[in-house]
Amino acid sequence: MADRPSIVDTRAEQRFPKLLPDEIERLRRFGEVRRYGEGVAHWRLGETGHGLAVILSGAVVVTRRDEHGRVTAIVTHGAGSFAGELAQLSGQPTLVDAHAG
Repeated sequence: MADRPSIVDTRAEQRFPKLLPDEIERLRRFGEVRRYGEGVAHWRLGETGHGLAVILSGAVVVTRRDEHGRVTAIVTHGAGSFAGELAQLSGQPTLVDAHAG
């Protein structure tokens, strides 16, 4: 029997939707444009208060660290994507790192 992709793998668009250009334009009044050099942190594990980021160009790599300090990529967000930590909605610290890719 051939390997079939998991349901998680087939639902990337649902897990990580992208905004259309007109949706991004409507959001602009709620934020500010920031530029990050490659590798610069958007947020780090344990920080609070970063809110939502809409990626206009480039990429944001979201990673997690295990108890041994090993870093594993969770997702790379590209232009049109948005990123934020659910913990931020309740004022809790971030559970992952995010850097410009």
